Amino acid sequence: MLHSSGSVIYGSKDPLFGEEEHRQIMVNDQLQITVIPDADHAMEASGTCESLDIISRIAKLYSDALKRKA
Repeated sequence: MLHSSGSVIYGSKDPLFGEEEHRQIMVNDQLQITVIPDADHAMEASGTCESLDIISRIAKLYSDALKRKA
C-alpha cells in the first residue's frame, strides 16, 4: 500500500489495522483513507442498524469513486 494508489477503508475498532498502520500509509498522498468509526475488521458495529449504516456509507464511497473514474 505504501506505493499504491486507490482507497483504503478500515474500521476504527479493527484489531488488524490500527494507528501504526494508519501512520505508515499517511505518507502516500495517492491513497484516499477513510476510517469508519466503531467498525471492526468485518465492517460491523455493535448493532444491526449501525452495521447497515456502515454498509451504506461504504457503498456511497464506492459509488462516488466509480463516478469519478467514468
